[in-house]
Amino acid sequence: MVEFVARPLVAMLLSPIVSACNPVTQDLDHSATSLFRWTVVDRDSEIALTAGCAFSGVDHSNRIKVHAAPGAHLAETITWEDVTKESSAVLPENDEAYWCADQGSVQTKRVASLYSGLNCLKASDPDPPAVVESISLVNEQSQLASGRTLALLIVRTGTLNLTFDVPCDPEWAHDGGPTAPVWAELTMEP
Repeated sequence: MVEFVARPLVAMLLSPIVSACNPVTQDLDHSATSLFRWTVVDRDSEIALTAGCAFSGVDHSNRIKVHAAPGAHLAETITWEDVTKESSAVLPENDEAYWCADQGSVQTKRVASLYSGLNCLKASDPDPPAVVESISLVNEQSQLASGRTLALLIVRTGTLNLTFDVPCDPEWAHDGGPTAPVWAELTMEP
């Protein structure tokens, strides 16, 4: 059985502020952190262009980089998870490879993080380097999901910045409320 933890998406987007100093919390016999995993696939050839895993809160566009020509159709999938590792030894705090993989001698528990609003994303720039053609949710459960896939049409090189589509996500639609955050999602390189 897969376990899920529900969180507001804005908490994940603002987590660089919280996790910049130490992305791992430690207790006497266990440590925990949050990760995101990504894959980018060419939708026409079904060839994976990049895949990886990193601590949640790092700038996606510095990690997710692809070489794609204008007119290319890509699918970018991102999922989020919380990871707890139990060991009597001191666990490495800032080693993403350690946290992204399982070790035989360390008990590891992975729990999918659920977010709302993942289907309410759009490019924030008036002339983005990629067009978001559609969004599909990963592990959708009652308007929450542990990830999402963006179907993208590449227009040019550059960094795709995303934000919430205010009419779609009522959290950002009320008067006097916060401005929807903008974040760098992925970078298209020549």
